[in-house]
Amino acid sequence: MIKTELASLRSSVARLLGSGHPALDTIAKYYFQAEGKHIRPQIVLLMARATNGLSPIWPQLLHRSRSESGIESAPISPNNILNDYNPHDFQHRQTIATPSTDLLPTQRRLAEITEMIHVASLLHDDVIDEASLRRSAPSAPASFGNKLSILAGDFLLGRASVALARLRDNEVVELLATVIANLVEGEVMQLKGAPSASSGSSSRSPDDEVKESLAAFEQAMHIPQESASSSLSSSSSSSSSTEASPLSSFLTFDPLAATPSTRSPASSTSYPTGGPTREQFAHYLQKTYLKTASLIGKSARAATILGGCGVDAVDRFLGFLQNTKTSDAQVEQGKERCREIRDAAYWYGRNLGMAFQLVDDLLDFRTTSNMFGKPSGGADLQLGLATAPVLYAWQELGGESGLGDMVARKFEGPGDVAKALSLVQNSQALQRTSWLAEHYAEQARQALQVLPPSDAKEALITLTRQVTSRMK
Repeated sequence: MIKTELASLRSSVARLLGSGHPALDTIAKYYFQAEGKHIRPQIVLLMARATNGLSPIWPQLLHRSRSESGIESAPISPNNILNDYNPHDFQHRQTIATPSTDLLPTQRRLAEITEMIHVASLLHDDVIDEASLRRSAPSAPASFGNKLSILAGDFLLGRASVALARLRDNEVVELLATVIANLVEGEVMQLKGAPSASSGSSSRSPDDEVKESLAAFEQAMHIPQESASSSLSSSSSSSSSTEASPLSSFLTFDPLAATPSTRSPASSTSYPTGGPTREQFAHYLQKTYLKTASLIGKSARAATILGGCGVDAVDRFLGFLQNTKTSDAQVEQGKERCREIRDAAYWYGRNLGMAFQLVDDLLDFRTTSNMFGKPSGGADLQLGLATAPVLYAWQELGGESGLGDMVARKFEGPGDVAKALSLVQNSQALQRTSWLAEHYAEQARQALQVLPPSDAKEALITLTRQVTSRMK
């Protein structure tokens, strides 16, 4: 369905990343040379196809895209002021795809921007993690050094920002700009690690830190505080609603007391003392949202906005309709429908992003570098990271397992990595992580219920199953 667009993705991005400096040109394009999964562009393009035509202003957008072909590549400021030389710029403008009846050029460009932001984060991550492999090849830092890798990531973000501005949609710019901030925040959270229960200065108690961490997490997830706190206080809260607290579902969704067919949260399971705190669970999920789910959720939402479901565009058009024979009720109905569509796109992407990262964290305990295309087989432990499998094993085995001490010292003690691997693999932690990923994938599917049937919608549903099938 989107094979043509994905096939041209790498060449289109390469043209966007052209630089007059040969070294920068080479390293900026380095990670685009290997075949990747391109999950993020897939989601953008499929969401666009699933929702295009649902906005009342779709006909106008389609007409404008045909009459103003190439506008998404045209500079806003004079070139002599921008001083941004790209040797491929003219070639790129000559190869802009003709608008189709179900996909706009701006949405194709959004898919490219999304991949550019993602690859920029990979360049930075590989420096921080001292990674030697990426996509079954030597990593950029291993090939070019840390300094050039960091600069190349910055260059990608700069070019992505230019392309983003030329979409000429403030709502989309705001969404993707906050993604870049989220990626940095998530990386800092990962570097610093979750505060221990005894941390804090004399002016701030551990309880204050717990509350702030939970509040920040729930705010990032766009969940009302009163709803979150009530969910946290009840271990039998429902895990099927897309509005349920992700932290609540993480703490109560217990595969030890549920079957794969019901996958209902446990209300009576008890665990040994000395396990992880709520703050440590919240820290992991918040970091996962910021580093992975934010980009997927917000870019999916942006695709619907470019398709005519944005707040400003809909308000302007429906405001005009109020001067016609259209009733106020019909106008409000149109606004509500567009809100439903863009919210559905965000929740789909956010939940699928959470599932995707959970699967990645699980596979780190099941695979080798050759199978995964990057350092694996406990690579997260070697970086000092306590991911979902570790937290679940720690919760199941309690403080006597020693996992809490290993987490506190970031697995830097003699034999810590090997022991933690063994504890995780000899507990129910991997199964519980797998079921939690399935739980988020199901929430992603539920979010699509507001969309009408289409091949693109079915492809989005299939994608949720492909993401979780990597665990099997």
